[in-house]
Amino acid sequence: YGQMNEEERVAWLTDELVTPRPLVATDAQYSEETTETLNVFRVARRALEEISPDAIRTYIVSMTREASDLLAVLVLAKQAGLDDGATGRRTEGERERQREEATETGGEKSAVRNPQSAIAVAPLFETIDDLRRAPEVMQRLFDNPVYRKRLAAQGNLQEVMIGYSDSSKDGGILTSSWELSKAQERLWQVARACGVELRLFHGRGGTVGRGGGPSHEAILAQPSGTVAGRIKITEQGEVISSKYSLPEIAMRSLELTTAAVIAASMPQPTLQKNKEEPQLEHWQSAMEQISADAFATYGRFVRETDGFFDYFTQATPVEELQHMRIGSRPAKRKQGSKSLEDLRAIPWVFGWTQSRHLLPGWLAVGTALENFIAEAPRKNLALLREMYGRWRFFHSTVSNIEMTLAKADFQIARQYAERLPEPNLGARIFKMLEEEYERSCRVILQITEEKYLLEKSPVLKRSIEVRNPYVDPMSYLQVELLARKRLCETDEAQCEYAPGERDKLLYAILLTINGVAAGMRNTG
Repeated sequence: YGQMNEEERVAWLTDELVTPRPLVATDAQYSEETTETLNVFRVARRALEEISPDAIRTYIVSMTREASDLLAVLVLAKQAGLDDGATGRRTEGERERQREEATETGGEKSAVRNPQSAIAVAPLFETIDDLRRAPEVMQRLFDNPVYRKRLAAQGNLQEVMIGYSDSSKDGGILTSSWELSKAQERLWQVARACGVELRLFHGRGGTVGRGGGPSHEAILAQPSGTVAGRIKITEQGEVISSKYSLPEIAMRSLELTTAAVIAASMPQPTLQKNKEEPQLEHWQSAMEQISADAFATYGRFVRETDGFFDYFTQATPVEELQHMRIGSRPAKRKQGSKSLEDLRAIPWVFGWTQSRHLLPGWLAVGTALENFIAEAPRKNLALLREMYGRWRFFHSTVSNIEMTLAKADFQIARQYAERLPEPNLGARIFKMLEEEYERSCRVILQITEEKYLLEKSPVLKRSIEVRNPYVDPMSYLQVELLARKRLCETDEAQCEYAPGERDKLLYAILLTINGVAAGMRNTG
């Protein structure tokens, strides 16, 4: 299988799905990793049979890149008895559910969940390249008659998850936002052409760098026709506590989300009456140009700048995150890797938030927008202001970036940079970031026509001003403690802590991380 190309894999997997023969013998012995993967599906079947047919609804395939990624999951599900398309066999849970429905209605009733597919399979497109290829991948799946048969068993409803976190880490906030918007439109075009209903699953995090921000405005900013009365959104981390810990706030959060879904699902006659479709195309063309420039600029910063990743690991407490025991997964996809690609999105955002850079929410924005304005200063600035005032997508994106810029504090970020084990590295990278930060602030204020950041959001601005005096001392304490820990790691002779005392130093750093996270209201 590893030697097959994509065409051969799809053909082989399709054949396996209609073959009655099991793929794995009951007495076969495999590696620990393979056995664990097979057991996931076996446990899923037990949950559906012993707990409820609704215990597990969807199997999400993270980092989906090809159609074979989804078909492979279906083959493994078939092996565990979760997909019985070849035999028509029903699980005991499905039979019991059908008997209950027949009792309630006084006759035979077809099961809600067709026995051919006990769980739905949803792709998760995460990187910029994957988002661009998502419609092509789904088209190939929809063209596969065996897959369509199983999709029909799910009510002809296909769920597709789009990842905000990794796309932002991969391409920066501007490019991520734009590619996510385009992917949604194109996915709906493919689904409608194939007669499939689509439900988009938005994998948003709590911070702007991971797709966070006001939910109501974010839903209203979705491309026209892509909500269609249904939406699925992840709520995670501290967002759950802030939105749902009190019944009244929880109800308010749900009301805002529901209202936004209804409004976003309604027809938008304004565009037709005012004949603004050409104007929208003009805005989209400008955004395409800005996004391409932002993507290239972001790559020059994080991938082409010598020592950038070293600056990140030394100027933030990201390495200490592994000792917090608060994550569901390791910080890196490959243990010991020093590659940005292997670092997960949460620690990427977490580290920059702790050091007050908040870089994932604004990096490359200033350069891309200023370059666009410079091509025709009066004309293009007027265009950006028009986009901000009349295009919900652009208004939401700029507002979130402005909020992140206001939360960042480069006076404190400078302290982290100055205490690096390599002072020259800290000074060089920090200067680049500071210039880009100032550039981003300057151009955002030009577009919003404000005198200072958050001028039009006085409550949020006041909240940040009140909070910072309490958070800042913890940040300064963290700078000092990290500097001491880094010194012990690089120069044993200069370390003032005995080996038995270093656990206390780490414990103190973890306390500051908790404090800063609570004060900033974002861990990542």
